[in-house]
Amino acid sequence: MYRDYKTGEMTGVKLANGQPVELSGDAPISQLDVYGKGMYRAQRNGTLLGINILTAKPAFRVTTGADLHESTLKTGDMLIVQAEGKLLGVKIPASLR
Repeated sequence: MYRDYKTGEMTGVKLANGQPVELSGDAPISQLDVYGKGMYRAQRNGTLLGINILTAKPAFRVTTGADLHESTLKTGDMLIVQAEGKLLGVKIPASLR
């Protein structure tokens, strides 16, 4: 997995055949964190995406209503997200732990 600094997007590479795997969302990325099997993509439109890095498929989407610029924090099976003026707790699905 690597970040393309021209686009800011994350891309993975299948080890079996070298084929690229896109791990993009629907808005520009502002922050990216990886915990366990999950990639947590904070986007500038206020959306947090939880993406399974083994399948490259979204596992959940949370709309915060505010820009996301800070790192997420993980505690147990919860993800703590800071959005302008508020903290949100998001339960991490078992498929991403």
